[in-house]
Amino acid sequence: MDALKRILGNEAGIEYPALVEECIEQGRNPFAAPSPMTTDQPVKKSKSGICHDRSSRWYKRTKDFIPFDTLEECLESGGRLPKR
Repeated sequence: MDALKRILGNEAGIEYPALVEECIEQGRNPFAAPSPMTTDQPVKKSKSGICHDRSSRWYKRTKDFIPFDTLEECLESGGRLPKR
């Protein structure tokens, strides 16, 4: 991580102005593949079939998902609610 900060911090003579601030503040990898969707969906159905709405503590962590407009639609598709 320190090497990445040095590179992005222009110690190597390379400038990535917006990327530097964003990656260092959020601790993200600037070379990672973009997320599948740029906007948050109201409900996400994970690969394991769990439906997460925005109130779920796993909502932001669910990256590989099928989007739904409502929780009811997700459940009707065969999904289930989280246990917690």
